[in-house]
Amino acid sequence: LKNLQIAGDWLYGEDDSQRLYRLHLDGTGFAKAYQLEMVQPDPPGTTVVTGLGVDNANLAGDVQFASDGQWLYMADQSFAGGIIRMEADGSQRTRILERGGRFLNSVGDWLYFQDANAYGSLARVRTDGSGYGVIHDGVVLRLIVRDNWIYFIQDYAERSLWKIKTDGTGLTQLHAGP
Repeated sequence: LKNLQIAGDWLYGEDDSQRLYRLHLDGTGFAKAYQLEMVQPDPPGTTVVTGLGVDNANLAGDVQFASDGQWLYMADQSFAGGIIRMEADGSQRTRILERGGRFLNSVGDWLYFQDANAYGSLARVRTDGSGYGVIHDGVVLRLIVRDNWIYFIQDYAERSLWKIKTDGTGLTQLHAGP
């Protein structure tokens, strides 16, 4: 932990991803001092939506654009941030989410992305802007969605390869990193 502060009987500090933790001054009670809005697992029998979340040719950069065939979605990298939905010609621009996003993927009615406002965690939102939630509380560097799975690289130092279902279940490490 770094950037240590004391408040009352608690010591607070952040990790490398700026997540805040606390520890009682007697050394007990180490815990997160933040809370994210996590998604709930899909009910049994939920239909799997198939498809590739972003064209492989679009993976070279931060993947600021994704399309569902009808709409184009853009991660607004300006000071305002957010995710914008628009027609391919740029008309009918609507900010559907007021959170900074990167590595956009679109499958079915959902957008999957790295949420800059949630410490770089993996998140999703419906293409109309509803249903926002964090899928995985960990720093996600790159991601690609295929069918019911999200494949991603986690952590700046570790750079391990993982997969998780789009509803936040089934987290599995595929490779431990270099």
